[in-house]
Amino acid sequence: MANVEEFVQQYGPSAARAAQALKVDPAILLGQFGLETGWGKSVIPGTHNLGNIKDLSGGGTLATDNATGTEDRYRTYDTPDAFMDDYVSLIQRKYPKAMGLGDDAVKYARALKFGGYAEDPAYISKVSSATDMVRGLGEKLANFLIPAASAGTLPAGGIDPRRVQWDSTPADIDPAAVKWDEGPQVSQKIGDTLMDIPRQVGLTARYGLEGLGQAAGVVTEPLRQLVVNPVARALGLPEAGSAEQLASQAADAAGLPHPRSADERVVGDMTRMMAGAGGISGASNALARGTTGSTQAILNAFGQNPVQQITSAAGAGGAGGSVREAGGGPTAQAVAALFGGIAAPLAAQQGIRAARWVGNRLASPRPQEVEQQIRLIMERSGVDWGQVPERVRQMVRDEASTALRSGGELSSDALRRLVDFGRVPGATPTRGTLTLDPVQITRERNLAKIGANAADDGLQGLARVENTNNSALIGALNDAGANSGQDAYTAGQRVIGALQRNIDAQKGNIDSLYSAARDSAGRSFPLDGAAFTNRAAQALDDALLGGALPTDVRNHLNRIAQGEVPFTVDYAEQLKTRIGNLQRATQDGQARMALGLVRRALDDTPILGLGDQTTVAGARAVNPGNLPAVPGASGLGEDAVAAFNRARAANRSFMQQVETTPALRAVYEGAATPDQFMQRYLLGSAATAQDVQAMRHAISADPSVGDAIRGHIMSWLKGKALGGAADEVGNFSASNYNKALQAIGGQKLAAFFSPEEVEQLKAIGRVSSYMVHQPRGSAVNNSNSGAVVLGRGLDFLSNLSPLGRILNVGPAINGVVQGVQQSAAQRVPPALLRPSMPTPGERAMAPLSAALYSALFAPAGIPPRQDDGRR
Repeated sequence: MANVEEFVQQYGPSAARAAQALKVDPAILLGQFGLETGWGKSVIPGTHNLGNIKDLSGGGTLATDNATGTEDRYRTYDTPDAFMDDYVSLIQRKYPKAMGLGDDAVKYARALKFGGYAEDPAYISKVSSATDMVRGLGEKLANFLIPAASAGTLPAGGIDPRRVQWDSTPADIDPAAVKWDEGPQVSQKIGDTLMDIPRQVGLTARYGLEGLGQAAGVVTEPLRQLVVNPVARALGLPEAGSAEQLASQAADAAGLPHPRSADERVVGDMTRMMAGAGGISGASNALARGTTGSTQAILNAFGQNPVQQITSAAGAGGAGGSVREAGGGPTAQAVAALFGGIAAPLAAQQGIRAARWVGNRLASPRPQEVEQQIRLIMERSGVDWGQVPERVRQMVRDEASTALRSGGELSSDALRRLVDFGRVPGATPTRGTLTLDPVQITRERNLAKIGANAADDGLQGLARVENTNNSALIGALNDAGANSGQDAYTAGQRVIGALQRNIDAQKGNIDSLYSAARDSAGRSFPLDGAAFTNRAAQALDDALLGGALPTDVRNHLNRIAQGEVPFTVDYAEQLKTRIGNLQRATQDGQARMALGLVRRALDDTPILGLGDQTTVAGARAVNPGNLPAVPGASGLGEDAVAAFNRARAANRSFMQQVETTPALRAVYEGAATPDQFMQRYLLGSAATAQDVQAMRHAISADPSVGDAIRGHIMSWLKGKALGGAADEVGNFSASNYNKALQAIGGQKLAAFFSPEEVEQLKAIGRVSSYMVHQPRGSAVNNSNSGAVVLGRGLDFLSNLSPLGRILNVGPAINGVVQGVQQSAAQRVPPALLRPSMPTPGERAMAPLSAALYSALFAPAGIPPRQDDGRR
């Protein structure tokens, strides 16, 4: 289908019946269902399921979810009316706050979204836009909703859907009772308008003259009352009229028309005031140029911002004149004029903002531009936008796009915080937590406390947001494995077991290599003992380390030199092992160096055989004594030496690993205990990142042990954050969690967590900080006593005396509080914009000169002319 008109025509009557039950505009339901189904394009055939509601019972029709790509089952209905009945039941049961909202599509969509019906961040705006598309059908919409109307003959002017009352089902509506607009007599109205133009021009001229007379009265009226008229009375002359009266007489002499109706008289009041304000502003500026000092300052005050003064004057004239026409006395007119003079410039400013908003909406940025701005801002903030999960990026794009439509530039700090919130599923940012503005945070925190202490559910929005965010932080840790992590003792046992298996495997391999070397045929071949002892003695003398050589090794050298022991390959390998043990055990640096020189001489000792001989280290050497050749001796000796070298290299590598891995050394030496193992060798400050990485390498053969360590780390972090409390009652402590996270450090975490997972853990800490941060300048009332008093006060207002209920005092105040809460908790896009300095016109209210002028020359002081019917 994919056509709005066809969709509304097909499902309009059914939607109207459902809308009557929910007490909302049918256009809202049609817009919602059109959005859900692509105006009927994605309705699963044969299901009549306009809301694409899934069937969790296992029945229904199997289809692919376009958003997730999964195969799910959807509810099936016999008719569209059956779907509507089920939908109405669903809303009544689970989303009662969506009922009775009339034609407010935004409130209806908000009630569904924050009730859990939809996850799309832009769901509210999308439903509102779809509803506007339905309402754009105008007359056709009414015809589709009331089939009886389309069957008859429509009047010339058509039907106005806004005048149809949806308090009964379409079947109950009598088409004859519907109010129909009569077709306008276009030609007659055009003629009347053209003929009235000269009169309106004359009225405008009259109002302008009288307004200038009023303005002149600011200067002439004191002179007339204090000087001219007293002199005239003393001389017996007629008193002089006011400047406004003279201007009115001049207008009469010119034959200018008088106002005939209340509307024309009020318009006259506004025009006179505007002309007067403009005259005062212009005259003040002209006079100011010829004065100095305080006089010039006063004149400049009256002359500044003429547009705002004229706007204020128009508001004053309109308000005062309207009160006069309603029968109000002079005092009421003066008060109304004063308030009108103040309110009009403010309303004009709001109108300018609204016009800017509309303009920005019409010139909304393209998705590519939004993406480019976000990427650039994130790079400048040190965030790799490409590594942010796609679900988070899409949420940020939607909110940023909405923010940019209202004008301004994106705030890098607020955008970065929004990314952090997006990394914590279920967390809801508020304007205060995104901007960290002290005033906004003060308002939100205090209102949350007040609302939580009130009985009205509608006032508890911010408190529930705080509670939901607390649960979201705990849930994020559980999703990362905190709810299934093992205790310290169990986790320690598993890691110790894995390390012990690593030790056993390496020792078994070393033992095998040594056995193979000892079983080789060349291990009994003789070595040149004289060459060895001479080289060792010469190296020790050259380094002046002869006295540093341990006695045990010195004795071996003496026995070899005197031929007291059979100096074979096997003997040399045993001596190497002894030297290695002594080097590792001694703390004497000179002794270690002396042992190293003997070891090198031992490696260079030739094997006695034939021709070119092989040294213990495997290098060729000249046969010093031209000894007779022994067939095969050279090759067998090489094999034996190589076998011992392999065994020794394996042992050396293993011992080096033990020495550089504290956890492995503790297990090797039998000093590891399960209850303290995780704290000492992983979580504690004594365990370095290199130590943890080495331990991670040692247990790499068993991935499940790494998972156990991950789970224990998460469980430990949650324990610190909640202070050991259960999930249901725990309050997430940002301070404790971040201290624990910092104590582990990013490098340790990187041994067991991916970069994205580490960033997620850090984001949890940042979001928890945003939620409790009270910046300098904030005035959060952390004492609950004041909130209790105010909350109970709101309850008192709601149950005020009968007079208070009649005046709607309590609900009015509650409504203001609730409105502020909802705005603070849900209006995220404005928080993403950088604060901008207001323009001079936005900073100032109506100038004092305009307010005073409005009060002094309000219509209360100008008696209206009586219409005698002759003009």
